[in-house]
Amino acid sequence: MGENTWTDRLRLAAQEKGSDLRVRLEGPYGHMSVKLEEYPDLVLIAGGVGFTPMAPLLEMALDSERRTNLLPHLRRIWLVWTVQSYDQLMWFEALLLRCFSASMVTSGSSGFSMKVQLFVTRDNRQGRSMASSSMPFKKERPDMDRIFNTIARDTRGTDVATLVCGPVSLVSSASSRSRLHGFDCHVETFNL
Repeated sequence: MGENTWTDRLRLAAQEKGSDLRVRLEGPYGHMSVKLEEYPDLVLIAGGVGFTPMAPLLEMALDSERRTNLLPHLRRIWLVWTVQSYDQLMWFEALLLRCFSASMVTSGSSGFSMKVQLFVTRDNRQGRSMASSSMPFKKERPDMDRIFNTIARDTRGTDVATLVCGPVSLVSSASSRSRLHGFDCHVETFNL
């Protein structure tokens, strides 16, 4: 991820005209430890490329017909994504802008709402947004205690599932806070 990394060199090699580069992909492996279709409230916590398994779920949630059919009880999503640099947010710019757009609409007749929090931990840019002012981020690490306390207060009496994928420290922090509040938790890991 980023200039002159292994991934960047692979991308450049694949784009070369006449390239006969072959790629083998494996996975996914395992299964979800929670049944998403049973939960009215989902908390998605991602660090860096850990956002990747969250993206299809967000796409599904943003499509009201698919959401109604596949996640019939879903009413709210809290999305927390932490990245090192602002440029990493660009990986999913279009999807994030749609999420922010959905977060500005009250649940109303659709019965669905979303809250999005983006954190940039190492970039020198100050709290600016991406393509529009509708995409704010904080230049700090997420305060998991505060985030989960807020979610627990807002979801009192409902079932909550947390999905976490990212660096070990983020996964540990988010999953322990999730379980502390009695939320069911599914952890995804990745190896490079």
